[in-house]
Amino acid sequence: MRSGIAAVVDRLGAGLRRYGHDVDVVTSADVGRRHLGEWRLTGLVRHWPALRRRLPDYDVVHLHGPAPTFSDAFLALWRTVPAQQRPGLVYTHHSDIALDRLMPLCDAYNRMHRRLSRAASHVVVSTESYRTIAGGRQAHGVEVIPFAGDGGAAVAERRPGRMVVVFLGQLRPYKGADVLVRAAAQLPDLVVHIAGGGHQEARLRTLAAGLGADNVRFHGVVSDAERTALLGAADVIALPSRTRAEAFGLVLLEGMRAGAVPVASDLPGVRDVAGATGLLVQPGSVRSLVQALCHLRDDPADRRRRSLASVATAAEYTWDTTVRAYHRVLSDAALAGRLRSAPSWHVDGALALMREAALAERASLLLLDRKRERLRVVSVSGRPLPEGAHHAGADLDSFAGRALLAGEPYVVSTETEVLGRRYQPDAHAGLCVPFELRGEMQGVVSFTRHRALDFLPQEVSWMQRRVGHVAERVLETAQDAARVEDPGEAIA
Repeated sequence: MRSGIAAVVDRLGAGLRRYGHDVDVVTSADVGRRHLGEWRLTGLVRHWPALRRRLPDYDVVHLHGPAPTFSDAFLALWRTVPAQQRPGLVYTHHSDIALDRLMPLCDAYNRMHRRLSRAASHVVVSTESYRTIAGGRQAHGVEVIPFAGDGGAAVAERRPGRMVVVFLGQLRPYKGADVLVRAAAQLPDLVVHIAGGGHQEARLRTLAAGLGADNVRFHGVVSDAERTALLGAADVIALPSRTRAEAFGLVLLEGMRAGAVPVASDLPGVRDVAGATGLLVQPGSVRSLVQALCHLRDDPADRRRRSLASVATAAEYTWDTTVRAYHRVLSDAALAGRLRSAPSWHVDGALALMREAALAERASLLLLDRKRERLRVVSVSGRPLPEGAHHAGADLDSFAGRALLAGEPYVVSTETEVLGRRYQPDAHAGLCVPFELRGEMQGVVSFTRHRALDFLPQEVSWMQRRVGHVAERVLETAQDAARVEDPGEAIA
């Protein structure tokens, strides 16, 4: 059973490719690794020269961690690359390293890794709890992008009878499956399913047998169909993790989507996912877990209420939202990297990158001349407009002009009303973002989307910040920026 980080990388890669990105994945398996119990050592340092030569081929690098001797080594070696030769770097902090009986060493490692992560231009975490943990005093600069659970089972009607508890995950000490086995031994009227593989499996089976926990059923590594069946039958999805090595719990969302109530350890990140609709227990405490399970067993009405709330909460976490948010962050890092490496970069290249960042098929940069009489088309990026079609930035009275007058972004969609009538653009959605330049010159960057994607509020605010910055940097070095490249597109 693969780890949560691997699942996230897989889903993000697939989603970004759908948006037109070229994505290459390099893992510890590519550079070699060795397992020493809970320790996993990689050969990244040995492979760094080859990776270093590939960096110029990329606009942005997305690093996931912490992964001892991989993410930390990469961050340390990254600093040896001249700033002008680095692409953008985004670092996603998944969790802290936390191993029983080695916590002082782990705490020192986590502090060191946080310092190294400052080499990234953007740091991302999955929950508000981890914003402060990962960012420290710079927590305000850390972005929160939650993950999402896979589709899994549809919501199922729970059958009367013995309450069913399901654990899905790697059988490693920090996951706390042994805590669940000990709790199950005290609650013989429950049915407990444990699915997953790992070096702790044999020890857990021995523990269950020694405690006489006949109600615990081990499934080993399961197929997708078996996983879906288990989630569909679950009244409770359990995640009794012992340490901060558990920082989100994708499996909680999968269970919640199927109607299972989450019972999870009160840990940073995990509590953000499960706390609103489930029950939180003290990490490593058998007694606390028994009490939570007893409550749900003895109060079916509350269990039903929490089940419905869990379904609604899980529906708010979607991979599409996650991928779009990462697309925005990665595009921002790529833009910053390009401007750093080529400060005199031409306006057309900047506009093309902004168009890609906006997931738009077409973008235009327009300037209002000093007499404030004509809106001049400086550059156009993307597909040409069909004959007779409207463009969000090509109608001065309705769209670009409104954005300039209001001094704030103007969003156009199939729901937009113009002069009392609903506008029916050729495209699905448009966005006009005004900006100010020194010398009282004004401009608008407009984007057009043909795909069925509305502009989300967070996308609009991000484009507002980025458009002004990029436009000023590019226009400062483009001597002919104010020239009308296509007089036919000038708008009176």
